[in-house]
Amino acid sequence: MADDSRGISGTNLDTLLPLVKELHPPRVFFVTDDRDPQDLTTRGHIDSMVRRAIELGLDPVEAIRLASYNTAQYFRLYDRGAVAPNFVADFVVVDDLSTFKVESVYKDGKLVAQDGKLLVDVPTVTFSGVTGTVHMGNISENDLRIPGKAGLIEVVGIEAGQITTTHLREEAPLREGEIVADPARDLLKLVVIERHHASGNVGLGMVKGFGLRRGALASSVAHDAHNLVIVGVNDSDILRAAKVLQEMGGGFACVVDGEVRAKVPLPYGGLVSPLSANELVQQLHVLDTAAAELGCTLEHPCMTLSFLSLSVIPSLKLTDQGLIDVETFKLVPLQA
Repeated sequence: MADDSRGISGTNLDTLLPLVKELHPPRVFFVTDDRDPQDLTTRGHIDSMVRRAIELGLDPVEAIRLASYNTAQYFRLYDRGAVAPNFVADFVVVDDLSTFKVESVYKDGKLVAQDGKLLVDVPTVTFSGVTGTVHMGNISENDLRIPGKAGLIEVVGIEAGQITTTHLREEAPLREGEIVADPARDLLKLVVIERHHASGNVGLGMVKGFGLRRGALASSVAHDAHNLVIVGVNDSDILRAAKVLQEMGGGFACVVDGEVRAKVPLPYGGLVSPLSANELVQQLHVLDTAAAELGCTLEHPCMTLSFLSLSVIPSLKLTDQGLIDVETFKLVPLQA
């Protein structure tokens, strides 16, 4: 039997909500994926989807059910998701059912947050054994060079606001027998470096849609393998940005002419920051501003960058093994 449960992602909410309004399916619920701290501290999390659904005409009670009871039922948390006898008393109090601003939060029947302020102590968590996880080996600029010839090349096309990409073919930008970035055509070099075992594996490709005119952006958040993924205009900045990530133990970096313009250390597994959400938001804002000053046209470019090696989401992605045509699940050469 087919499983008819569905999750609604934030980017598809507007498209899918009419089906909910028509069919009222009992096993539909809200989900989000990879909302960074900037989104969480401004738009919110599932609460933002509740507000949007109500704004689009969904009955407030049903919107709340999608955010609570339906979700709990799907995950077999049968004593949660509702205010009822024998249920765990986890609930929120909101100002009204249109703005859906949370006034207070209760956990196990106890008040734990009021007007956006936490009222209880949170235990300090240590992450022993999950630092120093970036090991890129002896990668040099020679490893980033792409020999080429006149003709078409395969290009990863960015779709703004989406984790999917398009599979483009563009005339190869050449210089002295090498395929290089061409910022005037918004064609940049895309590099993925294996970072867990210092294997020396390097995937090389080209990407269109960042708008970067100078420098390089790098990330150790790169679903699902979380290798280093870097986009840039020249090999020296690309390599410098990768080495900055190694020095920090992971994170995000923006480099231009060898200078580190902005960085966001994520030393725990190359994925997590020890800072508070507000401190991390400030670092991310500096990073995004630095990228914009270099011509980047994406709102949160490192978030986009982190999905370019996710080789199970269409259409063309880059891993440390090379370009993957997700439609056929085969490696494809950059140039035939």
